[in-house]
Amino acid sequence: MLAAAECDPAPVRRLLAAGADMWATNLLGLTPFELTLSNASPAGLVLTDAGFRLSEDAFQRYREIYHDEPEVLAHLDAARPEAP
Repeated sequence: MLAAAECDPAPVRRLLAAGADMWATNLLGLTPFELTLSNASPAGLVLTDAGFRLSEDAFQRYREIYHDEPEVLAHLDAARPEAP
């Protein structure tokens, strides 16, 4: 999870290829993707390319929090929940 938060996408790609769980959570209940949001880490897009999606509730909550940060919003849009 820290690999995602540290901005470098290469270790995240390697971890996913080795079977790392992109849905794992830390003690605060945050996923690796959520850890990438505050700095719009490119590693977050590696996770969305691999299929990570936020729940609708989390998506809306983060859109409210980061409403004035275009780079973060772009990452959020990549993690938009799939339409039912």
